[in-house]
Amino acid sequence: MIVILVCACTFKMSALIFLGWKPFEYLGKISYSFYIIQIPIMLYLDSRNDLISFGCLEMFLVIFGVNLLGAIIGYHLIELPAHKYFKKKIQFTFAK
Repeated sequence: MIVILVCACTFKMSALIFLGWKPFEYLGKISYSFYIIQIPIMLYLDSRNDLISFGCLEMFLVIFGVNLLGAIIGYHLIELPAHKYFKKKIQFTFAK
């Protein structure tokens, strides 16, 4: 985050061109689900004592992968349908 802020403040926007790539745009779209899904994952992992045998890097990769998968599922099954539903409701309300 610091690199992005420094580049933005020094007007070296060419260093930030990668943020417009499709994978980063998609990560931005699923970011809310990514943050929300962290809590249940951490609570579950905290209740599991047998996962302590994993190393720090392995545990990070597993948590990140599960979190990313959960965010993708949450985005497509909950967020997008909710956005469509509420968009229709708002348009219908203001159309009157």
